[in-house]
Amino acid sequence: MLTTFFSAEVSRDRNIQITEEWEVKNDNQKNNDELINNLSKDSYENICMTSVNEGNTTNDSKEMSLNNKGKPSLSSIGTGGLADSPWPMFRQNLNHTGLSPYDTSSNPGKLKWSFTTVGEVRSSPAIDYDGTIYITSGNNKLYAINQNGSEKWSFITGGAIWSSPALGSDGEIYIGSWDNKLYAINSDGTQKWSFSTGGGIVSSPALGSDGTIYIGSWDNKLYAINSDGTQKWNFSTDGGVRSSPAIGSDGTIYIGSRDGKLYAINPDGSVKWKYIAIGYVNSSPAIGSDGTIYVGSSDVDPTFHAINPDGTNKWSFNTGSGVFSSPAVGFDGTIYFGTHPCMYAINQNGTEKWNFTTGNTIHSSPAIGFDGTIYIGSQDDKVYAINPDGSQKWNFTTEGPIVTSSPAIGSDGTIYIGSDDGKLYAIG
Repeated sequence: MLTTFFSAEVSRDRNIQITEEWEVKNDNQKNNDELINNLSKDSYENICMTSVNEGNTTNDSKEMSLNNKGKPSLSSIGTGGLADSPWPMFRQNLNHTGLSPYDTSSNPGKLKWSFTTVGEVRSSPAIDYDGTIYITSGNNKLYAINQNGSEKWSFITGGAIWSSPALGSDGEIYIGSWDNKLYAINSDGTQKWSFSTGGGIVSSPALGSDGTIYIGSWDNKLYAINSDGTQKWNFSTDGGVRSSPAIGSDGTIYIGSRDGKLYAINPDGSVKWKYIAIGYVNSSPAIGSDGTIYVGSSDVDPTFHAINPDGTNKWSFNTGSGVFSSPAVGFDGTIYFGTHPCMYAINQNGTEKWNFTTGNTIHSSPAIGFDGTIYIGSQDDKVYAINPDGSQKWNFTTEGPIVTSSPAIGSDGTIYIGSDDGKLYAIG
């Protein structure tokens, strides 16, 4: 039997990037170069990955499908201190690409179930390794929901919760609240600790590889919090921070502020550079495979920006309407984001590929299935499934506007999204 060691990241040109040591055995016992090169455009090969240490003993294993499009492992685009789960945080991963490693092509767009929270659901779901879905609500609660739509438990804070949960590799759930606090919650729904900031928190947390939790606050600051709930450092901007942090491969933290700037912050809390966008940067940044940072701005500067890793402008695309939506970056580098009243697909050089019009403003952020289908919510009450060519695959109608909740994709291809009607929907 032929075995090799490589990470599960296979680029679109079929090159294998070695980022982790994995012992890979495919079903047909082929050499991996032969395996990848012989795959047709849309074919798949099941593989079993086993993590091994220097003593050649097994640490962990997982089964995934591999194809020549370059399906990433959950770790290949950066999970850091995150849970190794289908959708552990806002935008799925630390780079905020919105990419799922799971195929959604068989999702028919039908209701599986809905869960009522009473308050508006403006956060985006997180999905744990066991299928538990975590969602927050305007009724001050975090909910843990079983795969069948029943409630597992709930946790109440002192304010409405628009912040999306992040799941730690240690089983903890992290959320921010309008009561000015960041919470760490155990997997059984009990509180581990809370950390107070000087303003409400609508930003969603990101977890660094060392377990540091990064989150923004309306007190104009980005906070770095140790895993025990103590402050590591904070960084002050000149405006409220609604944006959620993305983390680059070198540990740089990228976050926007309502002072009209995107900041690049070193892991020690010092500023690396700041990019002036003029308008509010409510959008959360995404990081492309080449290190380009993508973010939208609003109000006086309704523009979508591509920023080089050194903080200089790569290109800008004028939308004519403010961008609150956070971008997703497809396998081929296409950038997707919403505005009023459409979703744009932008080529890597900044030219428009296509746009898809909905019946109202889009503040929701796109999610992309491994098959290339793009999912996004709109304030016209609908969730849209859009083909890579910009045509509609299907739409699903909720009972209220989808203001800011963004889709999350489960391991079976189910789409989860919240609505201002107070419900979490499972669509599949």
